[in-house]
Amino acid sequence: LEHTCRLLFVQGFDVNKARLDVIPDGDNGNVTMLRLLVHPIIVDTESGVNSNANNVVDTKSRFERLKYNLKRSKWLDDTTMKLVFEDEPWLGVKRGEIITAMCNLLHPIFTKTAGSGGSNFYSKHNILQTVTNSGSIGHAAKIADLFLNVSVRNSQWTT
Repeated sequence: LEHTCRLLFVQGFDVNKARLDVIPDGDNGNVTMLRLLVHPIIVDTESGVNSNANNVVDTKSRFERLKYNLKRSKWLDDTTMKLVFEDEPWLGVKRGEIITAMCNLLHPIFTKTAGSGGSNFYSKHNILQTVTNSGSIGHAAKIADLFLNVSVRNSQWTT
């Protein structure tokens, strides 16, 4: 629910109705189903007034992007969600996933090389904070692009 609300807010959607149903599933317990009726909000830059979206093509593409991101958000780490939907939305989900994965992979390497004194200095949080600060995030995004380009090239060779 928290991920869904964060994603709706960041992508400019408003919840019209929300319904939470608990359905019995026999021996498996219960299934919880969240249903939301949402609509996109457009802010008129001249008047600053919110209005419903009237452009059908733009609305359809926004819903397609929302659908894609909702499916992906199920598997995203909280750190990645915060990075790509709050702190640095220009990164995009794929780059954000790569950056947080690299930081998580660097943690045991740095901790091992620094010994017991580096366990606090090289925490996952500190590594991510250093990589995503304003001076480093551009470089991290370029490194993530390298990973994305290599994976695209490899998929072309395998098909």
